[in-house]
Amino acid sequence: GEVGSASCPDGYEPILADTACQDAAAGIGRAWSSGSSRSWCPAERPKGCFLHTPDLAVYNNDVCEGGVKAGDDRRLCKKALPPYALGEVGSASCPDGYEPILADTACQDAAAGIGRAWSSGSSRSWCPAERPKGCFLHTPDLAVYNNDVCEGGVKAGDDRRLCKKALPPYALGEVGSAS
Repeated sequence: GEVGSASCPDGYEPILADTACQDAAAGIGRAWSSGSSRSWCPAERPKGCFLHTPDLAVYNNDVCEGGVKAGDDRRLCKKALPPYALGEVGSASCPDGYEPILADTACQDAAAGIGRAWSSGSSRSWCPAERPKGCFLHTPDLAVYNNDVCEGGVKAGDDRRLCKKALPPYALGEVGSAS
């Protein structure tokens, strides 16, 4: 989130559990402190995990509802559920900031996420390099398939790779943000 805001950056959500906050502190290379204080209430420090900018230690406010009155903290947030994106027609690449989807269940979820039908069909005719590896939208029938039978490629030239957003596992909110 931004300074003075209670929001996490787009694509992220608050961390509320101590263990997840400890992991997040390690993930951004900061010290974890188990300390908390009633002086944070009712709305001095962000709810949940935050980086206290004066000492650069990470704390978890689990004692009150949180806020941004102190104004010198950054909320520490975790990756939220990823959105999906389609690659270019005839490309085996995902758009910048996205990564391939290789598992059937994740591909089914992605198909639903973009409002397309999922098909469990696969074919050896996709090998060695006719269709993209992993989850893809077959443009002629607009169904989503998961190529888990071969290495993949784009020789057929009419498919679009279906990808999920690749985010780092942790992000800091802005100074003064409670969320």
